[in-house]
Amino acid sequence: MVHYIQKKTGMINTERLSLRLLNNTDPEFILELVNMPEWIRFIGDRNVHSTEDAQNYIQNALLDTTSQYWIVSLKEDKIPIGLITFMKRSYLLHFDIGFAFLTQYTNLGYAYEAVNAVVETILSDPSHEKIAAILLPENKKSIRLLQRLGLRFETEIKKKEQVLHLYSVPTDYLKINRLTSRFFNLFTNTNQQTPPLDDLYSICLQKAIIAKKEIDRTEIYDLEEFLNPRKIILTDGTLTEFREYEVSEETRISNHLAQRISRYHKDGYLNGVYFSENGTKLFQFTKDENTWKIASVIWEDSTSPVT
Repeated sequence: MVHYIQKKTGMINTERLSLRLLNNTDPEFILELVNMPEWIRFIGDRNVHSTEDAQNYIQNALLDTTSQYWIVSLKEDKIPIGLITFMKRSYLLHFDIGFAFLTQYTNLGYAYEAVNAVVETILSDPSHEKIAAILLPENKKSIRLLQRLGLRFETEIKKKEQVLHLYSVPTDYLKINRLTSRFFNLFTNTNQQTPPLDDLYSICLQKAIIAKKEIDRTEIYDLEEFLNPRKIILTDGTLTEFREYEVSEETRISNHLAQRISRYHKDGYLNGVYFSENGTKLFQFTKDENTWKIASVIWEDSTSPVT
């Protein structure tokens, strides 16, 4: 769970990290970061060769009212390890997200954890309809991170004799991704955790319909009818070590309506016997006041592999 105060302090806290806005106490870290071989190769030489240069770099960044810069630090010892930016570039239609981390802190999941938290704060601002990112096509690690966040290749851009790749994603798509993940996570009780089943009421419309397709019939539930029997079996030992997650999806968004075909896998122990199944869920969503909610879900289980 991400906790943040976006407007006043810019503070964002995740499980392992603390993010704050760039300030004048950061020149030593900036000096180290922008002179990394990876920064110079993939971002460019900023001609920052002293703490004075770094201070000027910071001052210029702080004067840019269209941009935000977050310093990423380890939560326990406050050591700065990375920088995340969110800025409006003159040649891009939408704001661009960027990130860089000290070499010794890469491949540890910190970059994804931090950037995902910043994206979460961006999604709370309805003025952002898309999130963009530009980078060199050979920057494979950053491309993989962007793809994991949900951004997809859009086009090539020529800038200062360089060919850059533009990645982007609609913020509505990211919101629906998160809403779908919350639905699947409602029922997880692995490692003796208590599933957050009552969250169903906050992610669905009050009169949402949930249906299960059997071979010869369709069972239809309101939220309470669907939830009550699952509360029992997920907490009384009948169904244990249960998890359900999305394997692939197809999402279509039209203004304030959306539909998602979700192929999923689930497994666990029912009365002590292990089981594993796949299936398909069809979600329908509606959007009111910048908030997406589930209007209906229909699912069909299958023991065949999900493709």
